[in-house]
Amino acid sequence: MLVLLTGLPGSGKSHLARALASALHADVLDRDAVRDAIFPARDLDYSAEQNELASQVTYQVAEYILRRDPVRTLILDGRPFSKRIQVEKVVR
Repeated sequence: MLVLLTGLPGSGKSHLARALASALHADVLDRDAVRDAIFPARDLDYSAEQNELASQVTYQVAEYILRRDPVRTLILDGRPFSKRIQVEKVVR
């Protein structure tokens, strides 16, 4: 199962993700942590382009995990999903 948390920055998505992960025995995939891991600190600019790349990597990781373990529960944290196309990319 894949749980997508949506909301504006600072709305509590990460807090809710951790609480849900504990309650559901799930794992959280944090887009911000992925971004911070793939870009050296001196190259981080928190741009839309970097966020989009980190989102795509996060989706690929989720797809990989769920293909190997379809009954696993993952929580995607870190994207507002404010546009329909953003949700459609995950659903595919």
